[in-house]
Amino acid sequence: MSGKIIILTSGITTLGLYQYTNSKKKKQYIFTTKAVSDHPTSIIIGTGIIGLTSAYYLAKSGHKVICIEKREDVALETSYKNGALICPSLLTPWANSDVPKNYFQSLFSSSSKPTSVKVWPSTFFSVKFYRWIYEYLKNCTTKAQIKNATHLLTLSNYSRQCLDNILNENSISFSRYSKGSLQLAIDPHIFEQLVEESKHINNIQLLSTADEVIKYEPILKSVKDRLYGGVFSSLDTNGNIYEFCCELKKILIEKYNVQFLFNNEIKDFIVTTTIESRTNQQQRHVTGILTNENKKINNIDNIILTNGNYVMPLMEKLNVYIPVYPVKVKIDM
Repeated sequence: MSGKIIILTSGITTLGLYQYTNSKKKKQYIFTTKAVSDHPTSIIIGTGIIGLTSAYYLAKSGHKVICIEKREDVALETSYKNGALICPSLLTPWANSDVPKNYFQSLFSSSSKPTSVKVWPSTFFSVKFYRWIYEYLKNCTTKAQIKNATHLLTLSNYSRQCLDNILNENSISFSRYSKGSLQLAIDPHIFEQLVEESKHINNIQLLSTADEVIKYEPILKSVKDRLYGGVFSSLDTNGNIYEFCCELKKILIEKYNVQFLFNNEIKDFIVTTTIESRTNQQQRHVTGILTNENKKINNIDNIILTNGNYVMPLMEKLNVYIPVYPVKVKIDM
């Protein structure tokens, strides 16, 4: 059994063995780690919410876990706004069929608050940007939206279960106080979309009138005339990700002997090449890593990349393209 290079990000939600085929050279390059040992060593790159929860489950299952972080502590680049929401009911992908239409309509809108997009000039000279925007627009079709929403439903249920397991097994305080979320509709079209998206979600309450919405959230009474309906989910909640990560770090160190290397970045992968005799196929195995602090770690069984946008330049060291691009969204209310 081979080890794996696993990529976990909230943006692309990719899990598994990454295989890359270089069709021009007519050779298939498969990047794996070496064969997994009885006491596997797993390297986690990035110590945000995904990296630390991955470390928890790996350490719990018997892995020796080493977390590598370029900053001086965990979760220092976490989001303190949308990142504080734990909402398995919000299944609409960012790439959906309404995005292109709404954007181009806003360009010619007389609204006092038109949609604005700021793109750095250097972006227009980036091939990576055009590759990413092409993949993004391909996923803005209705067919792709339904497919991705189905994946998000499976992932959100699994994610919520994993979080509940961690909280049931440990005493973690992270400012969790909300007991549900309320999605609002200002016209029949939006309400129909919310109803359709809610069909496969449990613990959902459909609010078909503005009066029903006000019962759940009286503060909205002042904008009652603008409301058409809404959807309430009792599953959704909130929390402070930074607090959660700090608490989980203590548990990982004290209970599971997880090692943390802060102020370290991956400088390069240590790669060996072999030829498979049966297929005459060239395989490249990642056998270790080298950090900017000249720390060398060999005999690695698994590498888990949870460093968000930084995964793209890191995988380029292996000549592998990952369709991730940094995008920042600001919504003015």
